[in-house]
Amino acid sequence: MAESMQHPPSTINSLKEQTLKKLSDLLDKTDGRGWRKLAEFVGADKRFKLSSEDLDKCSLKTLDSDGSPSRSLLHLMGSRGVTVRDLLDFLQAMGHTEAFQLLRISASLKILVQPVSQAVLAGQSVRLYCEATGYPTVEYQWFRKNTEVQNGNTPELVINPVSINDTGWYICRVNSGYVYEFSLWAQLEVYNFSATCGELLLLENYFYSILLNILCNIAYHRKQNGLFQI
Repeated sequence: MAESMQHPPSTINSLKEQTLKKLSDLLDKTDGRGWRKLAEFVGADKRFKLSSEDLDKCSLKTLDSDGSPSRSLLHLMGSRGVTVRDLLDFLQAMGHTEAFQLLRISASLKILVQPVSQAVLAGQSVRLYCEATGYPTVEYQWFRKNTEVQNGNTPELVINPVSINDTGWYICRVNSGYVYEFSLWAQLEVYNFSATCGELLLLENYFYSILLNILCNIAYHRKQNGLFQI
């Protein structure tokens, strides 16, 4: 039986498209341990049913320019309730080590903690954090937009001290082998202290002028109505 893995998707069809494509490529190109062999193992399992008509439909995909019998079979298996755990067992039983390892790694890779957007003053220390789990190991790489952050190859990205030039969007790529996943984007906004204080002062004066204007209008209407007393 396949070894345990963390947070496996429930069905084959819930796998990422890049994983399904790589699995299909391996099964399409493998003689003796390809998609037909996989269909034999699935058909021998009493929980799932695959008819000769089903296999004929998969085989006809070779006539399409970009068709894949394996991709068609995997989709069919997913619709019949075959789980990722089941597929791991089938691949291991048929001795397709490469496909087994690919699926095992892909199914175990999961981002647990997403980076969070922040707004800070220049000169402070900033910490962006991303945490993932995967088999056998997980590697990290931070990006600012589409540019790699130098030395940004750990779960925690620390910028100390942060400057106005560090303002931007950041994202973390986690990978296990050649299977990878991106985190959510995190926006870092850095403000200059003196400029921020100046903006607050202008805002304060603005609201003060509005309040003064309201009080003057109230006093005027009270005087017009004979309610204003000195």
